[in-house]
Parts: sequence; structure tokens; C-alpha cells
Amino acid sequence: MPTSAFDELRFGPSKTLDLHGFPSAEAAVRHAELWMRERQMARSDEVLVITGRGRRSADGVAVLRPAVEKLFTRLKRLGVVAAVTTHNEGSFAVTLAPVKALFDAPRRARATHLPPRVDLAAFEGLSEGTRAALQHLAERALESLGAPTSPDLVKDEMLHQLTLLVPGLPPDEDPDSALRRIAQEVAETLEEE
Repeated sequence: MPTSAFDELRFGPSKTLDLHGFPSAEAAVRHAELWMRERQMARSDEVLVITGRGRRSADGVAVLRPAVEKLFTRLKRLGVVAAVTTHNEGSFAVTLAPVKALFDAPRRARATHLPPRVDLAAFEGLSEGTRAALQHLAERALESLGAPTSPDLVKDEMLHQLTLLVPGLPPDEDPDSALRRIAQEVAETLEEE
């Protein structure tokens, strides 16, 4: 829950994540990453992430707060987080990057925390409209890089787009519809450049 009436007005429940109560820092960090990716896809601009101060940690040494700070650093490199400020001793105000930033983030050769690669079987359950939206997005992304749009490169780029977009799909929306909507929105932003 937000920590004050001001926080309630500024963030509200849909833009607030309280990480108290997770069995481990690792579980809290995994949940926080998925939640921030979902909030990014929902086009939330700023969210509140509550870690607590670490007073109840073993020997009074905070474990969750530094783990979440490390997550923020990684998510900045991946184009999910734009900025982070300390909101108070136990929380952070996080400015999420626009969805387009996912595609502008440099691909790192040694990246170890990338979302799992989606395979060709993932296309099977998608509607024709969603496949067309992903193809359009892949073509725009390749064109923006100055790369050719050969069928093999487009298919590979479609898989890459799925890998980027699927982790952040809103859980309360039909995945096929959400994926189509987001792919169309990102393609439109690429066309505007």
C-alpha cells in the first residue's frame, strides 16, 4: 500500500508494488521485474516500489533493498526503467521508459538476464491479425536499423519482438489481443521517427 495520502493520490494501487512478505529477495526481485515490465506495457509513467528499510533482516542488514537497486540498474540497460529516485527510506519512485525504449536498448553480448527466447511454436497460437502486427513491427524495426527485410531476417526479428514483449503483457487482458495492440503501438512510434 502507498505510504501516505499523497502517495495514494500520486501513484494509486495499480502503480504501487509492495515487496514485503516475499519468501526471499530473489522471489521479490523476479516479481518486481515482471510487474515493472507489465506496467511499462500498460504505459504507466511512474510507479512506486516499496522495499522497506530492512529493519527485520538478519543482523539488521537490508537484503531486499540492494537487490532491487541492482534490478533497477539492469532494467535501465534493457530499456524498461528510465530513472529511479529514492522516494523515502523504504521505497523508490521509478520512471518507466516508453515501450519503444525496449527496441532502442543496445543488445549486449554478455547479457545473462534476458527473457527466455520464444520459439517458433509460439506463433502457432497467435491470431492472423497478431502475426501480421508482429511482422509489421519486425519490418519497421529492421528498417529503422537500416537492415534488409528479407523473410528470414523478418522471422528472426518477429521472434525477438515476442521475446521483448511477452514478459510485460498485462495479466488481465487477452494475451493475443494485448500483443497485437502493443505491437501496433510500437510500430507506429517507429514510423513517426
